[in-house]
Amino acid sequence: MIHGDNLKKEIIRMKGKISVLSLLLSIILIASVNSAAASPLTATINVDPRYLEADVGEIFTVKINITNVEDPGLYSYGFTLSYNTTYVNVTKAEYPAGHFFEGGSAFTVPAILDYAKGEVLFGASILGDEPGRTGSGILSIVNFTGLSVGLASLKIKEVTLLYPNGTEMAYNTNCLLYTSPSPRD
Repeated sequence: MIHGDNLKKEIIRMKGKISVLSLLLSIILIASVNSAAASPLTATINVDPRYLEADVGEIFTVKINITNVEDPGLYSYGFTLSYNTTYVNVTKAEYPAGHFFEGGSAFTVPAILDYAKGEVLFGASILGDEPGRTGSGILSIVNFTGLSVGLASLKIKEVTLLYPNGTEMAYNTNCLLYTSPSPRD
């Protein structure tokens, strides 16, 4: 049993241990909250729909979307959509009304089509002192015509996504798998 001065010393020693333990628990809690807040979602550029079946001669439309753009936002982008010219041909490529960069001081570069390579280049930027765009939305739409029976993909490549300070944004992409079935007898 602890008495008198020894009791006081033991209480002071225990208070010190509790304070150190409380401090350590607080640091662990703050670190875990900060690491959860510091792990943003990665922006994704995707082709919508992801899978498509169309007949030869049929016209179909795909959207190129961006999702999970977080602060400080997207300030400028460029990418190439590639396709196999054996199976599909682009009939139209544009930035639709309501696209992700519409409004403000944003500038879109007219879509550049290279039919020989099977590529469409898109690009846009905010001009001036505006914040980057956040959230999700449509970047562009492309109309295709099915040319022959087979299986092909539309791929997003040569991607550049920039924050307002000019640094590159991390991103993911996905592609579309296009198929044209054999004619039915």
